[in-house]
Amino acid sequence: MNRFIFFAVLASVVLGSQSRYTDFLRPCPINDGECQRQLFQSAMPHYALGVPELNMPSIDPLQLKNVTSSVPGLMDITLVDGAAKGIKDCIFERMSTNIEEEHATMEVRCNVTVKGHFKAGAVGSVLPLYLGNDSIRADGRARVDIGTHI
Repeated sequence: MNRFIFFAVLASVVLGSQSRYTDFLRPCPINDGECQRQLFQSAMPHYALGVPELNMPSIDPLQLKNVTSSVPGLMDITLVDGAAKGIKDCIFERMSTNIEEEHATMEVRCNVTVKGHFKAGAVGSVLPLYLGNDSIRADGRARVDIGTHI
């Protein structure tokens, strides 16, 4: 959800604004994926830290609260309160837009570090049984380094 909001805001600012914040960007044909990829790549360092004049918050660091992820049958992990850093350094690998099919795809490679207060638990999964316990619970501060394609 946060990724969608970020890219929607970035696209609207980049493609719709005539302010000094977009003077360095060049327009792209609607079906030119390579041009659009370069456009997003050049905009990222300028917009990732936020633009207060446009009421655009920073996404690097991206503040996160109560984000839950599950590994089915294994464990639930919740980031209670934390921040993700490294988004401004994401690399836009590929982009394509097909107006006729109303479809767009974007491949982005990021190395992000998430720090904050995490809670984790495993009840009724194979992990506690493997470790010789009925359940596993964790609650504390942690750092997670993520290298991924989005």
